[in-house]
Amino acid sequence: MPALDEVFPSSEKRHCTRHLVTNLSAACGSSARVKELFWEAARATTVSEFQVAMRSLSDYNKPSYDWLVDKPYYHWSRSHFQCLVLTDTDTNNLVESWNNVIVDERDLGPVGMWEGIRRRLMVLYAKRRRIANKWAGPLCKNIEKNLQKLGEEALKWSAESNGN
Repeated sequence: MPALDEVFPSSEKRHCTRHLVTNLSAACGSSARVKELFWEAARATTVSEFQVAMRSLSDYNKPSYDWLVDKPYYHWSRSHFQCLVLTDTDTNNLVESWNNVIVDERDLGPVGMWEGIRRRLMVLYAKRRRIANKWAGPLCKNIEKNLQKLGEEALKWSAESNGN
């Protein structure tokens, strides 16, 4: 966080709620109900909804509430996100997916990691090019089928709306 604050001083920082609830479970041995109450607080869109969820968590499991109350709400609850940010995403699934893809390259250092990623992308692009070269037209079969279906539905709708 200090490095992010130094490099991006005016940007809003958010925590991955999936990791936060995992850490909460590890710290407090939380139950399914604690997780449910956590997610209610994290997904609350208003401060009052957030307060109700947190009060319920406090009533149900005070140690979990005490652990969570130390984490700044504006990092993990939608109810406290800035209005200027154009997304209310509270997990980083894209980053998780990316980390799973480059698991072999992550420990190679910066140059080795980028070289490994470059090679992985070259293999992926070559595979996709081989597949695309088998297409009869400019689009893949699934897209052609979807466009054909949409066209048929549009013609049907047009005929129905014209009384035919």
